[in-house]
Amino acid sequence: MRRTLTATMESLSTAERRAETVIVGALLTLGSAVAPILGIALLGYAVCVVRSAAESDAALPTFGGWGDVLLTGGRAALAVLPLHLPGLVVLRFAIGFDRAHLVSPYLFADLRNGVLPALDLFAGVLAIVVLEIVAGYLSVAALVAVAHRRSVGVGLVETALEVARDGAYARAFSVALAAGTVGHVLGGVVAAVPLVGEPASAAVSFLALVVGASVVGHACSSAGGPGGPDGSLPFHVSSGTAADGVHE
Repeated sequence: MRRTLTATMESLSTAERRAETVIVGALLTLGSAVAPILGIALLGYAVCVVRSAAESDAALPTFGGWGDVLLTGGRAALAVLPLHLPGLVVLRFAIGFDRAHLVSPYLFADLRNGVLPALDLFAGVLAIVVLEIVAGYLSVAALVAVAHRRSVGVGLVETALEVARDGAYARAFSVALAAGTVGHVLGGVVAAVPLVGEPASAAVSFLALVVGASVVGHACSSAGGPGGPDGSLPFHVSSGTAADGVHE
């Protein structure tokens, strides 16, 4: 894993047009908060980073091919969004669409007074947390599958599940999750800086996304993924021939 992190840092430091890539990524991150559709481009770029790292490409991909990035992002969204539907269903029926219930003092007021909250509300929040953790784990595995197969056709689910069961993926996911957590914390700190806080926070969040995707991709390569030692599928997954599709 140390070698994977080293390769990730080297790819970040030697990438061509890295300043332009970070600026575009930061703008997309900022825009996605207002227009979630822009998140598709970020998803597409994350898949491109996974594929590039898995193929042992020393340089990070750029946003030059927007058509490919958006097409890949659309495929990734189709693969990832269904995984979060169970959590949304629980949110709708256990808590309702009023997200204020999740953050308002009302939810924790009873706890401060030594009284447990309503059982259905507590169970609903707990279920959402568990479902989203599982969905996040499987979502990254789905991105790896999309990166390899270049499609969302038959076999994607099988490939994603085999990736998710592999120990190498679990270790890579834990590092990617840590990178995302650190990025979120640093982004919150940087956001407090006047004038440049929001853009800088978006840049930090984007870099955390790149680091996480690159770590997973390099782990693919070291485990024998695309471009790896034996040319097998990601994390030794055995499935059919990958479809043609997006190329960086």
